[in-house]
Amino acid sequence: MSHSPPAQPAGTSFSTAQIAGLLRAELIGPGDVVIRNIERLDSAGPEALTFIRSNRFAQMWPACKASAVLVTRGVELPPHPDGPKAVLIVPDADLALIALIDAVTPKPPPRPAGVHPTAIVDPSAKVHPSVHVGPQCHIEAGAFIDEGSVLISGVYVGPMARIGKNCTLHPRVCFLDRCVLGDRCTILAGTVIGSDGFGYRPDPDGPGVVKIPHVGNVVIESDVEIGSCTTIDRAKFGSTLIGAGTKIDNLCQIAHGVRIGKRCLLAAQVGIAGSAMLGDDVNMGGQVGVGDSFVIGAGAQIAGKGGVMKSLPGGARYGGIPARPAMDWLRELAFLKKAARPKRKL
Repeated sequence: MSHSPPAQPAGTSFSTAQIAGLLRAELIGPGDVVIRNIERLDSAGPEALTFIRSNRFAQMWPACKASAVLVTRGVELPPHPDGPKAVLIVPDADLALIALIDAVTPKPPPRPAGVHPTAIVDPSAKVHPSVHVGPQCHIEAGAFIDEGSVLISGVYVGPMARIGKNCTLHPRVCFLDRCVLGDRCTILAGTVIGSDGFGYRPDPDGPGVVKIPHVGNVVIESDVEIGSCTTIDRAKFGSTLIGAGTKIDNLCQIAHGVRIGKRCLLAAQVGIAGSAMLGDDVNMGGQVGVGDSFVIGAGAQIAGKGGVMKSLPGGARYGGIPARPAMDWLRELAFLKKAARPKRKL
């Protein structure tokens, strides 16, 4: 089950009929039930709305104390021992839940345009008058920040860096020199964009290594979201590229010269080595590792903890170390589990 969505603000309540109208849901049961918060199945109490996305979770419904449930159409709910409850049927419970949370959660007031007195902005930087530059931000020479963008606090923008329209950079983001950010992007706290790639060669004059300079940059296209404490390294030359619409989770490492396609989804602790390439719409579970210079085709899906040790065609599912077609991997796991069982004595 996914993490519980945030409870509604204190004092906010809705009837099940109001929620059904908001979501255009089919309501089975009472419409006057008062809902004060939204909770997951295993922790919901009276006056809570919960959600069930599939038959896998429907079996938990009889033990749930929620007053109402949001259900994906086609899911079969077993009877509840407390009698009939309010059931709101929608095409997709996850999408309906997103719409509901967005509708009932108060939006924070917009941050005012202008530069905070504690911020440092180089005179040669070009910052649109509508931009919000928060406390202790530092914008270096030649940087450009387009209209509507927000630097919340402690954000560093390096020399000649470019930030597009309506972007939000959360506290302690470092957006280093000559990197480029498209429009409508969000970068969460503590992330570093444009750090040096990890590259060394043996020192020809003796023991130790010589650092390889990285003089490229990072280019992030529009509508990208990047989680907290992720690092995206600049290329040795040219650009590390993150395609439009891609979403990257917390604590990911994208190495120098990597090229990620459009609309990719990368979960926590994904690590991608230098010069690897991902096609459009690639999905990676948590802790997937990709070796350097390998190519992953468009639409590929790689299960969590998978280790990519060769290039993989697109449009297929993979898992395991080394990553291989998911059905092969699952069959091997089943075989090993069976082989590990103790032999029965005659």
